[in-house]
Amino acid sequence: MEALAHAQISRHAWKRFVERWEGERPLCYRQELQRLMEAAWEEDLGYGATVRMIKNGFSPARYFTTEGWRFVTDEEVSKILTIERSYLGYKKPNRKMRDKKRYGKR
Repeated sequence: MEALAHAQISRHAWKRFVERWEGERPLCYRQELQRLMEAAWEEDLGYGATVRMIKNGFSPARYFTTEGWRFVTDEEVSKILTIERSYLGYKKPNRKMRDKKRYGKR
């Protein structure tokens, strides 16, 4: 997709991409990232985008996705702010499990 072709990648986004890579390491992370960016299409998160905008200090963002990856960009698509895994079947952990992890077993 042309939209991400000219976007700058922030240091934070680069670190998150390498950190969140699963499986065997690619020969070149940069080439793999370029391939993913070219294949990405814009995604409408609906209500989720509104919630994320509120949590991020009311700064609007656009979302692009491909092959289980999501690219979060600024509104002008000039900079990739972060790169995350976009799991389709993602389910929020229940409150008790989060508390156990945070405060130890209760």
